[in-house]
This record gives sequence, structure tokens and C-alpha cells, in this order.
Amino acid sequence: MRVLLWCWGRRGGGPRYTLQVARALGRLPSLDLYLSLSRQSALLSETKALGFPIFEVDTYQGLLSAAWRTLIVPRVAHHFAAYLDAQHIDLVLCTMIHPWSGWVAPRIRAPGRSYVFTAHDAIPHPGDRFIGWNPLMRANLRHADGVLLLSEHVRDQLIARYRYPVQRTWIVPHGPLAFPGQKLESDRPDRPQRLLFFGRIRPYKGLSLLLEAFTRIADRHDLYLAVVGGGELDARAARLATHPRVHLDNRWIPESEVAAIFAAADLVVVPCVEASQSGVVAAAYGMGVPVVVTPVGGLREQVTVGETGWVAADTTVEALADAILTLCTNPAFYARCRAGARRAGQIDDAWDGIAERMATFFQRVRRESPA
Repeated sequence: MRVLLWCWGRRGGGPRYTLQVARALGRLPSLDLYLSLSRQSALLSETKALGFPIFEVDTYQGLLSAAWRTLIVPRVAHHFAAYLDAQHIDLVLCTMIHPWSGWVAPRIRAPGRSYVFTAHDAIPHPGDRFIGWNPLMRANLRHADGVLLLSEHVRDQLIARYRYPVQRTWIVPHGPLAFPGQKLESDRPDRPQRLLFFGRIRPYKGLSLLLEAFTRIADRHDLYLAVVGGGELDARAARLATHPRVHLDNRWIPESEVAAIFAAADLVVVPCVEASQSGVVAAAYGMGVPVVVTPVGGLREQVTVGETGWVAADTTVEALADAILTLCTNPAFYARCRAGARRAGQIDDAWDGIAERMATFFQRVRRESPA
């Protein structure tokens, strides 16, 4: 089967997820793999090094270039469809939908060719400003022969909101993410314990909740917290972030720095008040770092409680503080979760299983697709 992975995103989780999927699917003898990537992707060179044929597309680098480049999307879609025809592609997997994919998706399906996309989210997160979300999602669903979901939570949302047929969905959980240059420190050296909040700072990410919980326990238990990622802090978070045991690095983090940031952490905290699933949890496992998460969305599905981390009892300051202390005050329990996170982060083993599950879905789609 000739399969093309389509990701025109430039940075963040989409290109990294696509790279891992490509590595894994490329090891399957039953598939011939092709890619389509943005020339502006931060991971273009790393992905090209895999050696698969790539159809490159100029997307954009900012608002001005986005505006004028969007005007020529019909031409881009035409060339993309012509490439799919010329290479006799059987199935296209969009690994993360792009603002242009609503225009492009109708050109993908053709006699003998199927379209599948990965829905990382079914609804926008609170505070995310994306006016065209619903039309974009509906356009992709209308033309898709199947949808890959990363969690049961998102599948339930997708079916409830869009009435999408459950038999055309398939759950393939997010695998661990590897970053170049990663180096694990030895277990729990003789120093204060270091917590990490990583990623975009948005209202739904729960940073204020974490900071409130942290300031209550930090001094008594010799904890430090690194808050690393770009975004605007609300007034409460900005005030709490001045705590002397909090280090704030408020900027977009380039790929080259991610490994060192996770390697320096003893515990990754994902304190979301709303969530689908988290690439930060996947990155933590890829670095062998245990996690504490709040009991929302698909986060609970990503944690094996007592083996790779802990799930807070509630989305309250007290519950989150208790969850953090569950790992930070029990060295034997922490060591067990650290070992479990390392097992969960065995990249090739985890992604080989993911690739097999994806390939099974592709075969089913090809059998059942009207195309």
C-alpha cells in the first residue's frame, strides 16, 4: 500500500508527531511511505533524513505571508493532487489538520484513493482563537474515509458533536516523543526536586492552579518549579510566578532546547482544567520522567497510575498539591514511577505497536472505502 503522510504545520507538536509516525510506518514492509511537508517546517531536514520521497510546499512564516499565500491555495491543492495521482498513492493520512486542509481535503479523495486524518482535538480549547475551527473540521470529516483519535475522550466528543460514525474511527494513543540530544540524569541526585510545566501558556493549561499548589508546598519540601513556554500569564499567575522557587522562561522554545529542559526535571506536571490529551506527557515519557496530571479529558488515559505517574483526585489546589507530594515525598514510589516512565518511553517498541495499529486501520479503510 502506498501511504502519504501529510503535515503542513511549521512547528510544535505536529511536525514532531509526524516524524515519529514516519519512522514507525517506514519500518513496515507492507507500506511504501511518502510525505508532504511545509518547506518552513522546523523539522524538515530531520524528516528528510529518513529518506522517504517528499512533496514540499511553501506555506508561510507570519500573518502577512499567510494572507497572500492563502490566495494561491487552490493552485497548491491542484499540484498536490497531481502528485498523488502521479505516485499512485492509495491512502493519505493527515497527521494534523492545517488551516488550508479544508480546501485541500476535497482534492485528495479520488477513485482508488482514501483519506484519513488524525483528530488531536474535537473542539477548540477554551481561550484558543480559531474562528474557522468548525468549518475546517466539518470539511475534513465530510471527505474522510476514517479518523484516527489519540484518546477515547476525543472520540466521544467527535461523535457527540459531529455525529460521525463510530465504526469509521480508530483509537491509536499518542506515543512517546524523542528529541535530539536528550540525556537522562542519574536518579534523584542530592539536590532539591525539580518540577516542570512545559508548553504553550493558555487559560485551559491550568498554570495558575499549579502555581497556587506549588507555593503552598515548595518551601516545606524543598521543591523548585520551572515554567517553560510562551504565552500570556493572567494576573494571578504573574503574581505567583515571582516566588523565589519559580523559574519562568516565557518564550517559544526551539526544538534544540527541549531535551535539556526535560532532562533537568524530576517530575512533569500537566495541570490542565480542560484537555484532549497531552504531547507534554508523551515528551515526558520519551525522556523517562514521571508525570502528575489533573483528571480531565484524555489525560487520565495517558497515565498508568502508580507506574508512570499519578492522577490528581480533582482539579483543585489541594488535590494537585497532594498529587505532587505523593511522588515527591516517597522516594521508593518515585523510583518506581520513574522506571515505569522510562519503560513507557522506549521509543521504537512503543511506536512499532502504534504503526501496526495504524496499518490495520488503513487496511480496513481500503476495504470499506467507497473510493
